[in-house]
Amino acid sequence: MFAATGRGPFTGEGAAGLMYKVVHEEPDPGSLSGQLREIAGACLAKDPASRPSAGEIARALAPGGAASLAGAGWLPSPVVADIHGLMRELTALPDPVDTIHDGPAPRSGRRTRRVLLAAPAALIVSAAALVAVQMMGNGDDGNDIPEAFLGTWQGDLTTRSNLPGGTLRIAIKQGAVGEIVSSDASVSMLNTSCTGDYRLTSAEDDLLVLKAQAGDDGPQAWPCGNSQETARFTMQKDGNLRFESLSEGAGLPQGVLHRISDQPLPGAAAGGSRPWETGR
Repeated sequence: MFAATGRGPFTGEGAAGLMYKVVHEEPDPGSLSGQLREIAGACLAKDPASRPSAGEIARALAPGGAASLAGAGWLPSPVVADIHGLMRELTALPDPVDTIHDGPAPRSGRRTRRVLLAAPAALIVSAAALVAVQMMGNGDDGNDIPEAFLGTWQGDLTTRSNLPGGTLRIAIKQGAVGEIVSSDASVSMLNTSCTGDYRLTSAEDDLLVLKAQAGDDGPQAWPCGNSQETARFTMQKDGNLRFESLSEGAGLPQGVLHRISDQPLPGAAAGGSRPWETGR
């Protein structure tokens, strides 16, 4: 209950008063509601025989088993992106160098204990790295993007102020996390177009997280003045893509993209003579 609400089920001044409430008064569930409130109340029953077992609690919270809750998309996208970043740093580390000690073996047991403790620590790091590698993408051959996302998409965007955000056209090709999977994506409005590239940050069965960067054909950032835009592309049940930009400066544009081709078509070249930023 404390983990869920930040406060315990019993409050009181002094140990004696608190113990009295635990034995004789009913717990205060605070802001808990629904099934979690019922389970917490049952666990705090005065009669131990009335309290549910650990197995009963697990079955109530996860009827399909804990593994059913840890499928694709169970982690928030920002967390997955952080894991990908750490994995790229890990793979960039230099190979370990063998060290030969010419001196006598240490006599004290302290150094030996440190060596023994290093082994389980290394196993933990290796296990964490393995889990992170498995989360890097959907494929083992560098093809991390699900087939449903591949192709050219287009749709009109609207900012958080319900103002027109331009027309987005993006061609998504196959690639691995960390690679550019869309070149010359464009946002067009008022006869002006901004272009740039998208790099894959994370890939799930129904969600891609991409980060924009300046295109290779010019110094302009994407979208025009915002080179750090992160965007979410969510596959909807009707086969369309839900686009959501996380760029505050661009006005958080969003919209629904429709597939216009199964193949990544060449992106539109930058047009116009003045840069613009959506939502401004």
